[in-house]
Amino acid sequence: NRFRVAKGGRVSIPTPNGMVSLEIAGVYTDYGDEQGVVFADAAHVSRWFNRDDVTTLALVLNPGFNADAFRDTLRREYPGVAVFTNMHLRGEVIRIFRQTFAITYALEGIGVIVALAGLGVTLASILAERRAELTTLRALGMTHNEIASTAAWEGGLLAVCGSVGGLLASLALGMLLIKVINKQTFGWTLQSAFPWRYLASLGLAVIACGGAVAWTVGRWGSALPADQEA
Repeated sequence: NRFRVAKGGRVSIPTPNGMVSLEIAGVYTDYGDEQGVVFADAAHVSRWFNRDDVTTLALVLNPGFNADAFRDTLRREYPGVAVFTNMHLRGEVIRIFRQTFAITYALEGIGVIVALAGLGVTLASILAERRAELTTLRALGMTHNEIASTAAWEGGLLAVCGSVGGLLASLALGMLLIKVINKQTFGWTLQSAFPWRYLASLGLAVIACGGAVAWTVGRWGSALPADQEA
């Protein structure tokens, strides 16, 4: 993205033996270096730069081979070499990532609580203004629980509208961050993966909590006395 090259394009790199033009055989994702890295065959690199230094070595084991046991063997035979398995590195990355964004999950919870509190206050105000209607409904034979169920449906529908609108807005904001802001700021982007199961679970939880809050407020509102004039 930064140098506007893709598979099949060419890049030129300076070496002690002059400029070398390389054809891009493939592009891969690497979040460890913001400058970008060009990989080439070790024989070519040794010839271009007149050196055979090795700093990193990746080993691919045969299927069924115990990676942890092989790592322990290498550590015993080469005490000065840092050896890590791919599973270990992946676990560390996920742990650091979750630790970094722990505050985000806390903010999500606070946002849901504030939204439910706002829903409850709004419904309470509406029911307080409809005391006469509630008294009429009770006179027609509706029970307190039936009035509370009606309020729960109203609160649930409001929660559905809020959840759908919030999900659409958050997805649009996420795509803007990944596809536009990251590219303009860093020159690279992130791979997109939508956690539909998590989003659906969160939406259902918000709707259920909204219905529960609305039912509680409706149960309270059903017992309000009608306004009386002297």
